[in-house]
Formats: sequence, C-alpha cells, structure tokens
Amino acid sequence: MKYLVESIPFINIQLIKGSRTFEKCLVSSIVGVLSSYSLFILIQDSLHKLLIISYSNIELINTILILCLVTILALSTFSILEIIEDRGSGYNLFNKMDSVIRIVRKDIFGKKIFLTYPIKDADGIKVDNYENLKQRQIYLIMKDKRKIPIYPLDSLMSLKQIEKQAISIANFLELPCLI
Repeated sequence: MKYLVESIPFINIQLIKGSRTFEKCLVSSIVGVLSSYSLFILIQDSLHKLLIISYSNIELINTILILCLVTILALSTFSILEIIEDRGSGYNLFNKMDSVIRIVRKDIFGKKIFLTYPIKDADGIKVDNYENLKQRQIYLIMKDKRKIPIYPLDSLMSLKQIEKQAISIANFLELPCLI
C-alpha cells in the first residue's frame, strides 16, 4: 500500500492504528488475571463458609467484593474483545482525482464505518490539544462547522510531530491548517 501512495501523486492514504496497542493489551491482561484470581479466592472462601457454617455467618463484604470483581472482570473482557477486533483501526483516503475524502474505521463486532465527503465541503484542518486529558486529535473542519476526527493521536507524539502531520494533510488537500 505504501508503493501505491508513492506512485500516484493525487491519492494520499493514511493507515490508522486502532485499539491494538501494547499498553492496552498489558493493562487488560493484568486486570483480567488479577480480578479472576481474586474472584476465585473470594468465591472459594464464601463457599467454604457456606458449607461449614450456617447462612447467617456469611459476610456481606464478601458478596460486595464478588460483585465488584465480576464487574471489573466484565470490563476487562470487553477491553480484550476490543483489542482482538482492533476497534478504531482503518484508513483515510484523500483522493484529489475524484475530489473525495473517505474515512473507514472498524467498529465493534466486525462492522465497518464508511464516511465519504467531497473535498469542496471541507473548510480546513484543525489540531485540538487537550492538556488535561493528554489527548490530541486532528479534525477535518467542514463548511457547516462540523468537526470530523480524521487522525486520533496517542499522547506519546510530540506537538511538533502532530502539527507536521496536520500541515501535510492540509497541504495535500490545499486547505488552511488551523493549529
């Protein structure tokens, strides 16, 4: 795909990395294993108390902890499913020949989202930098003032690299870059 971009000067394709990152895999795995282990120990302890001692001696705190750990385990499982399906991955296709911008992303459960916009409806490219959230994103600004995210960025990229990416997109589309 890289060769296709280099050989055709009026088409620009950018691959977008989804939720399949090393950090997310590591955190989801650790949370899943720890919550599963803790849940197993609490259930084993509750069953032991249930079988040996009467119902009145089962502690309420164990039940609450079990419910909390089941919730954490369910969230961890959902996060692992997102990683397996690589949610959010896709590509941006900027085609000057057809005067079209195509945005394709993977959604949950294998569905794909296809968005198509004419280049003439685009008003500019904007970089939003949220300092408190450590989140940066490049948006396509439409003439009707809609902001369409075209390039989600991780917090590890420097602001200079992000601006360079936005400027290259804006130069290719011949649009102003609003940084």
